[in-house]
Amino acid sequence: GDQIMFKLTSDSTYVMKLVDKATNQVMSKEKIVGKVGENMMTIYTKSIQSKYLYLVLEDGNKKQINKTTIILN
Repeated sequence: GDQIMFKLTSDSTYVMKLVDKATNQVMSKEKIVGKVGENMMTIYTKSIQSKYLYLVLEDGNKKQINKTTIILN
């Protein structure tokens, strides 16, 4: 797995998704309990065959907070 770090502005429950960039299919989805400030989590990508993914962070209301592209080797 690879560790990612991200900053949050409130204590809440969030959803972290890995989405195939070409098909928009959700490859992985995990509910996390985030704290104000820096948060770290491990993402596992070995079983994912897509090479280009979006890493999407949503709040409890499914509102997108951030989205970034990841390229797997």
